[in-house]
Amino acid sequence: MFFCIIFSEAIQRPIHPQFTFIFFILGLIFLWKILSENIFRKYIIYNFLLGILVGLLLYMYPYYWTTILAIYGTLIIYKIIKNKTNIWGLFIFLFSFLITSIPYFLNLHEASLNIFYSETLSRIGLFYTHFPTCYYNTLPVIFTLLLVIVFRSKIRDHNKMIYSLSLLFTALLINWQNLITGKYILFSTHYYMVTAFLVITVIFIAINNLNNEFKIKSAFYLILLIIPLFYFSANNINHFKNLFSLSIPKEETNKQQEMKDIFDWLNSNTPKDSILYIIDDKVREIMFPVYTHNNLYFNYFAGLFLMSDIEMEERWARKNIFNNNVNEQYIADNYFDIWVSKFLEELISPGYTEPVG
Repeated sequence: MFFCIIFSEAIQRPIHPQFTFIFFILGLIFLWKILSENIFRKYIIYNFLLGILVGLLLYMYPYYWTTILAIYGTLIIYKIIKNKTNIWGLFIFLFSFLITSIPYFLNLHEASLNIFYSETLSRIGLFYTHFPTCYYNTLPVIFTLLLVIVFRSKIRDHNKMIYSLSLLFTALLINWQNLITGKYILFSTHYYMVTAFLVITVIFIAINNLNNEFKIKSAFYLILLIIPLFYFSANNINHFKNLFSLSIPKEETNKQQEMKDIFDWLNSNTPKDSILYIIDDKVREIMFPVYTHNNLYFNYFAGLFLMSDIEMEERWARKNIFNNNVNEQYIADNYFDIWVSKFLEELISPGYTEPVG
């Protein structure tokens, strides 16, 4: 409930994350069952279900399946070290995962053969650095991790302590994997919500499983545990405020309502799947494919799809053909619309951190 409140603006979006987040939570539940289950048959079933779940998440949201897979990896490593793992569980997981994900990997292979695949990867922000970033994401993780490690002996349930540590180590891994791989995709803000959920989950696990005597004696520790909750709340305060303004009509909202007549006319007078060419209105143009049966000739976010850099530049030029404000500074300010994140490796400093929100 606390998580949904502080991320209220994001969580209210239908389909994603309202629907897809259910699969992420199910994954965390299956992971807990895999760690704590002692009955072989149930252990195998949970591995099988987790494999199917991760395979399905491949088609939904990369920041969910990578997180679930990383947690699973940390738990398997722990079980191997403690000689508690059953190799059949891992085999069953891989089997169900691979069966579910076959269409995804076939499509990925086909996409990789496209002549514009490398250009597209560079546009979505793949660049090479071993320097740590994502400080907004990792700061509360490190703080909570240190607290759990220092006071791990005060947590009653050993499995829950291990589970909490695996969530926190994974939260660091998904944000700082480039320290190992040297490859970084500049969309770490998408891991912020996932990271926050993992940290909040660990905090509530820790509070609920502290020794009762320790709870009474060490209110200071409880206060320290709550600090990350204030951190996430403060970072999302503006999003939370938006909830109270949604019911208040705004000028832009009224203008969007007035576009109904345009949508109706297009639906009645244009062929289905015909292409619309809209000049210099990227804010409203994204509404047309939603409320009409038309497609859209656009450049904003088109760079995330398979196409050449030259086509992206030409699209941007055509969209701004009547824009008298275009100059060197205007192009720099609208950098993302043309090249997305292609040249950011050359433009940003090693310690760059993406803004949250």
